[in-house]
Formats: sequence, C-alpha cells, structure tokens
Amino acid sequence: MTLLIETGLTRFKYGRLVDRELTQVDTLIGGSSAAEPPWASSLARLAPTPRAVFIANGASPSLRPRLAEWIRRAWHIDPTFIKPDRGELKAMPIERYLALVAARARRLNPCLIVTADVTIGIDLISADGRRAGAWTLPGDRPMREALYAQTSGIAAAALLDAPVVEGGFGVNTAGAVQEGARLSIASLIVAIVQRQDAALPVIATGRYAIDAVRFVESETQIAEHLSLEGLAHLVNEGLV
Repeated sequence: MTLLIETGLTRFKYGRLVDRELTQVDTLIGGSSAAEPPWASSLARLAPTPRAVFIANGASPSLRPRLAEWIRRAWHIDPTFIKPDRGELKAMPIERYLALVAARARRLNPCLIVTADVTIGIDLISADGRRAGAWTLPGDRPMREALYAQTSGIAAAALLDAPVVEGGFGVNTAGAVQEGARLSIASLIVAIVQRQDAALPVIATGRYAIDAVRFVESETQIAEHLSLEGLAHLVNEGLV
C-alpha cells in the first residue's frame, strides 16, 4: 500500500493507493499545525504500514519537516514531497495543480475547475489540456476577516454567537456576514462561467465546492477528491 497525503490550510487528507486505485480517503478538518495535530493520532492507527508515502503540502511550510520526521520515526520511510515542475504551473497552488492533472487524466477538458477553500481558484482548461485562463478570489473567511478588521462593531457582534443561517438569510450577525460573503463568491463564479462557452462544464472541488457553484446553471460536477486523484495519477505514472 502506498500512502498519499494532501495538506491544506484548513484540512489534512490522505488516501491509500492499492493496485493503482485510490481508496479509503479520510479528511481531517483543521489543526494541521497544532501542538497535537489530529493527523498524528489518525496516521498512527493506519494499517497496513505503507511501503511509500507521497505528500502534496499546501499547508504552512513548517508542517513539512514535522510531518517528514513523524513518518520516519513511525514507519522508517523517507516521504516524497511533490511540487509543480512545468513552466507557469510552478506558481500554482499545489491543490489547483493536482486538480488540473486529474482533470486531464479523466479527459474532462475543456472545462472550468473551481477549487473552493480559503481562497477560490478558477482555472480554464482548454480542449488540448492547457491552462488557458485563471482567476483567484478570496474565500469567505478572508472576506469576513477583512470586514471585521475595519468594523469593530460588527466584529464584536459576530463573535457573540456561531453563524446561524436559515433559508439563505443570516439569522444573527455572524450568519449574515458569512452568508453575504458566500453569496458574493457564488455570484462572482456565475459571472465568470457566463463569459465562457455555454456548453463548458464546471468541475468543483474543495471544502466549499457545493456552496461556490450553487447558482451555476450549466453542467456542474462535484469532484470531492480531485486533487488527491491528481496525486495518484502522478504516482501511478512515475512522474514524481
């Protein structure tokens, strides 16, 4: 069994690669840089012991040495960290790069790939698999934090209770701010989609994929593990 790990700012995801198939994907939300991160106890229960580990680290750079040392101590394996290595793709966030790899492997192009997490990435993939255009938007958390930084009264009210949303409306201040940010993101994505060919499918992935494309009227597909599929493809083809 080969272990594939993908880390991000808000989640830690891992899956098993067995006979070239990605199986048993687990997602841990938050805590990747905590003093006692949830990934350590989760990986400690993993069986059988992996024979190789490949990691796409989209979290803080400080996670890389911690994770590598844990794997060496637990399994006596030196993990392989992957990164984009071709032309303009070097500057892409690792999650978006792997989603592009998976889309090509699945022959989904041409398409728009929406990667929705802390930031919202939108990548236009041409019929021949090229990255023909890209947009980057702030996610709802950066939007809310920017608002709170400039409006102390709203920030104070929002911190009183957890966000509550009913029927698309914020019931309390935190809920209103959160839903307002998410509505703006969904509307921006619709505007970008409408500029493209009407038949162009939209592939959405990431923690907030469903929210991000909820107003898109063209063909939409939610691919929950698209970036991890991209990592599996690179490993299977010996490209890492």
